[in-house]
Amino acid sequence: MTNYLRFSATVKHYFSSPNIIFLFLLSIMAIAIFIKYKEGIYKVIGILPFIFALLLSILSSITKLLFPPIEKCFDNTITLHNFYSWSAYFPLLLQIFLILVIMLNSVLLANTTEEKIFSFLLISAAFAARMVVSFSSTIYTSGMRTHNTTYFIFMWILFEDLYKKYSNC
Repeated sequence: MTNYLRFSATVKHYFSSPNIIFLFLLSIMAIAIFIKYKEGIYKVIGILPFIFALLLSILSSITKLLFPPIEKCFDNTITLHNFYSWSAYFPLLLQIFLILVIMLNSVLLANTTEEKIFSFLLISAAFAARMVVSFSSTIYTSGMRTHNTTYFIFMWILFEDLYKKYSNC
């Protein structure tokens, strides 16, 4: 199985490669949550994905010096040799946690129950769209294009919320 067919390859692109677009979107999401909520727990949840993405991408050299095992967090492969080792599953659990926090943040930004459900389904569809495209035989030449749907849906959720908030709709 190639590196492109794994869930971690998708999450790795967003969190541990210097991805300015994703950092920008996560910062907008964090700012919107900071504006909408005054409670500290919501602010922590809102900024958590941004901090992880920043520490694992742009500041990765500093992070790897301070925490050497972190470099393996997105290069995991569960094999027969490490199948029973809990440490093999930690990177996968961290990746799932980060995606779930992003989904929770998108739900926190929505106002009504219908918008919350729709927002959750859209973020789920965004990541699922990348996973479906990853099974294409031309994945090696597609590169960054396989993430376009995810970026588009992510931007739609963020900017729709901001539009509604500031346009008095």
